[in-house]
Amino acid sequence: MSDSSAGQDKTIILYGAENAVSRGVKFMNNVKKKMDITFDHKAPSIVIKIPQFYDGYIDILKRGAKIRCITEITENNLHFCKELLNIVSELRHLDGMKGGIAINESEYMATTVLEEEQP
Repeated sequence: MSDSSAGQDKTIILYGAENAVSRGVKFMNNVKKKMDITFDHKAPSIVIKIPQFYDGYIDILKRGAKIRCITEITENNLHFCKELLNIVSELRHLDGMKGGIAINESEYMATTVLEEEQP
């Protein structure tokens, strides 16, 4: 994760699911107008099944911001992607996505390969 909002670039490496969820929530709270996010085929289950992420997406939309998402839509994650359509502004497909990247107006986050329903 990098944060350049204070005029200084800073990289933070997070370990453990609890730290990842906590930082993800903080990142979503910092979204003002938009969040653009790419993630692999396993991540839709994470967004839908982890309440902090699901609620964070809903909160972003309630604040009037947009969420644009690119993921690999597969037969196995199709039902999660259909649910994602209710909590993102745009959802697009791209074959072969690995890991994930999210950006808002002032910072970005990146992740390695994910496990289904695990942050």
